[in-house]
Amino acid sequence: MTGPGGGPDASPVQAETPGIALPELVVTGTKRAQDPMRVNGTLEAVEAEDLAARNLRSIDSLQRIFPDLTVQPRSGRIYSNVTMRGQTSSDFYNPSVQLLVDGLPQDFSLFGQLLPVQVERVEALYGPQGTLYGAGAVGGVLNVVTRRPDDTFRIGGSASYSSRQRDTGVLLNTPIVPGALYADLSLNWREQFGNYRAPQGDDAFGGTRDIGVQGRLRYAPAGSPWDIMVTALHNVVHSAEEQFVLGDAGMRSRRVVPFDSHYRLRTDSYGLIASYDLGGAVVSALTGYQDRDLDRTIQGFHTPETQRSFNQELRIASTRGALRSLDYVAGLYFQNLDFTRRVPRSLQTSSQTIRSYAGYGELTWHVTDRLDLTAGLRVDRIETEAKAEGFINFRQNRDDTAVTPKVAVGYQITEGLRAFALYSTGFKPGGFTRTVSALNASFAYGTANTDNFEIGLRGLLDEGRYEFSISGYYSYTDGYQAFVGAQPSQYLQNVGDVRSYGLDARVTARPFPGARITGALGLNDAHYARYRDPTGQGQDFKNNRPAYAPPVTASAEASYAIDLPGTAGQLIPFVALTYVGRTWFDEANTVGQGSYTLVDAGLSWVLNPNLRADFYANNLGDKRYATYGFSGGPLGNFYQLGTGRDVGLRLTANF
Repeated sequence: MTGPGGGPDASPVQAETPGIALPELVVTGTKRAQDPMRVNGTLEAVEAEDLAARNLRSIDSLQRIFPDLTVQPRSGRIYSNVTMRGQTSSDFYNPSVQLLVDGLPQDFSLFGQLLPVQVERVEALYGPQGTLYGAGAVGGVLNVVTRRPDDTFRIGGSASYSSRQRDTGVLLNTPIVPGALYADLSLNWREQFGNYRAPQGDDAFGGTRDIGVQGRLRYAPAGSPWDIMVTALHNVVHSAEEQFVLGDAGMRSRRVVPFDSHYRLRTDSYGLIASYDLGGAVVSALTGYQDRDLDRTIQGFHTPETQRSFNQELRIASTRGALRSLDYVAGLYFQNLDFTRRVPRSLQTSSQTIRSYAGYGELTWHVTDRLDLTAGLRVDRIETEAKAEGFINFRQNRDDTAVTPKVAVGYQITEGLRAFALYSTGFKPGGFTRTVSALNASFAYGTANTDNFEIGLRGLLDEGRYEFSISGYYSYTDGYQAFVGAQPSQYLQNVGDVRSYGLDARVTARPFPGARITGALGLNDAHYARYRDPTGQGQDFKNNRPAYAPPVTASAEASYAIDLPGTAGQLIPFVALTYVGRTWFDEANTVGQGSYTLVDAGLSWVLNPNLRADFYANNLGDKRYATYGFSGGPLGNFYQLGTGRDVGLRLTANF
C-alpha cells in the first residue's frame, strides 16, 4: 500500500482470523495513511472485487453500496445531484460532496464517469470535511484509489454485454526500467442503449457512448524515498440522455416528449503526484489540471460551456507505524477556475474566474495507547470575478473567507472496538448565478456554513467475522443554498437554515467460511428550520424537506462462495436490495418520487484470481422510478427515469 502522497508506508494492520482471511486495508481519505479502526469519524471503504461482482462501473452506481448517499442525474449525469447526510447539491456547479481520484479533485461533471480500470477501492468520508478539503465537502468526500503502475508486467481487462449496455476496459502495465520506472495504459469504453422509447416507434432512445484513454508514468526506484507519478486522461461522452416523459402515463410507457436534446462532453485531465519519504513523514505535491468542453443542446437551446481548473496542493503528513505521541498533516492549497457559458440564440455570454487559497492543519495527540485527541483548522480565501456580455451586461466581484475548525476524540475500548466523538465544520462559498438570462440576471448569493456534531462506534469482532460501524449526527446549515424560480431559468440563492440529524450504520457478517452478509442503513431527518423566500412571493417552506434528500436509504447483500471440485474455482451467488425513501424534487415538496426498492442478483464463477465471469441482473423487477422532475404548469409534471432491468454477463481476465 502507499502513503498519502503515494510514498511507501509502514505495513498495514491486518486482523489475524482463523478461517476468515480479511484483506489488508489502509485508508488515505484523511490525507495520511491510517488503519480505519483508528479514524475518528464515519468512513466506509469498498474494494474493487465487490464492485466488479455487481457490475458497478461508474461513480453514480456507488449509491447502491454506501448508505446515506444518493447520486442521481439532474437532466443529465453532467449535472448530478449528489446528496450525503441530507446535504444536497442543488447547485451542480458546486456539489456538496467532493470527488477525488488518487487525491486529485475532479470536475463536477464527472460524477457519472466510469471508474478507472485500475480501481483498487473507493472510500466514503461522511459529514463535513471542511478542515482537510475546504469548500464543497459539507456532505462528505468520495475518494477513488487506484492501483499504481509497478514492476510487474501484466495485461488484462473486462468486457460485458447486457440488455442495457455494453462496455470494455483494458489495462497494460509494464516496467520500463526494471526496479525504477513503470507505466500503464488503460482504455475504458461504454455504450448504453437508451432508457426510453422514441417519440415514434418502440426503439430504445436516449443512449450514451463514452470512451476514456489514460496513460500513467511512475518513477519509484526500489529503496528510494521518491515516488513520482504523471497522469494524462482523455475522455469523450456523446449522449442523448437528457430526455423527459410527461406525467404518470409517460412514466409507464417510457415514451419521451419530442425535444431536441443532446450533448458532447470532452474532458482532458492531467496530474502530477509526487512524494518524498523523510522516514517519519511524507512530503507530497499534488498538481492537477482539467479542461472540460461541454457542447450541449437542451430542449432546442444551444448552451455550450467550458471550464478549466488548476489545482496545487503541498502537504506534509506523518507516517504510520512510528512510536510517537503526535501524528499530523498540514498543507497549502490553491485553485484557479475559469468558467464560460454561452447562449448563442440570445447572444449572451457569462464567465467567472474563481481563485481559492487555503492553509490547513490537523494534529492528533495520542494521550495513551487507547485515547487520542484531534484538533484541526483550515482558513480559505475565495475570490470571484463574474461578468456577462450580451443582452445582460454586468461585472461584479466578491471575496469570501471561511474558517473551518474540527475537534475529535477517540477511545480504543478493545483492539477491535473503537468509540469516537467529533465536531466538524464545512462551507459552500458565495458567488453569482452562472446561467445568466433575462429572468435571473446577476443574482448573487452568500456563503453557507455547516456545523456538525457526531458520535460513533466501530467494531471488528469475533476474530474478524463481524464488522460494524454506527454513528449518530446532528448538523445545522446557516444560509442553505438552493435554486429558486421556475424552470428553465432558476437561480441559486440563500433560502434559510436547514437542520439535519440522523443515523448511519453498516454491518458485515461472515458467520462461516464462504458466507458474507452486508447491511447498510442511512436515516436522515433534514428539514428547513427557517425559510426566507428570496423571490418576494412570500412562500414559506419551513419544515419542508430539502430537494433530493430522502429520509431513508438502505441496502443489503448476501453471497455464498461454493468451492468447486479440483481446480474449477468457486461459484458465488448473491442477491442485493437497495431502498430509497420518498424524494422531493422541489422545495415546495409538490413534485417527487415515492419510496422504492431495487433488487439485484447475480452469479460469479471465479476460476482463479486472474479469471472470472459475472452474470448479473440489476433492477430485476424492472422498477420504474423518477430520478428528477419539475412542474410543467398546465402540461403536468416532467420526469426523468432510472434505468430499467439490466441483465448481462461480464468476463474478466488478467495475465
